Amino acid sequence: MKIAASLRLGNDAREVLGRAASLDCTVHLVGGALRDALLGRPTRDVDLVAVKAKPLAKSLARSLDATLVVLDEKHAVFRLVLRPRQKGVHQIDIAELQGSTIEEDLARRDFTINAMALRVPSRPPARVSLRLLIDPRGGLADLRRGLIRAESEEPFIDDPLRLLRALRIAAQLGFSI
Repeated sequence: MKIAASLRLGNDAREVLGRAASLDCTVHLVGGALRDALLGRPTRDVDLVAVKAKPLAKSLARSLDATLVVLDEKHAVFRLVLRPRQKGVHQIDIAELQGSTIEEDLARRDFTINAMALRVPSRPPARVSLRLLIDPRGGLADLRRGLIRAESEEPFIDDPLRLLRALRIAAQLGFSI
């Protein structure tokens, strides 16, 4: 699988990331949104991890005129549903950082290709160097190989439906498990 030397962000995604980063909190782009951007696929959903996720979610909901949905109050996971658009970002998921560092948060994720992060700068450029990618589990190498790989069974014990995600992602991307 060919991965560009830099990450290309669409205008909608850059706007969302710029607003998030301007709110005086540490924000990382993570998960499927980052994976899809690395593959050059359209980014319809933006996944963020932040310290102070709840205030960030409330503030972004106001500034983007989005509907705020609480997905998990205990773990501070929120979804912003944006007004329907033909193209661009449709929803934003914001989760509280799990652990004391982004690396600890990434260690809890299901697949290596979803366990990468990019710290969002206050003014996200159209292209971001892959040297800024935080990839403690080798997700970028697995992305290049077209491989969906888990390093632990723990995420699947916590949520068995993640096994179905592996099949869905493999079918969508043409990857091996």
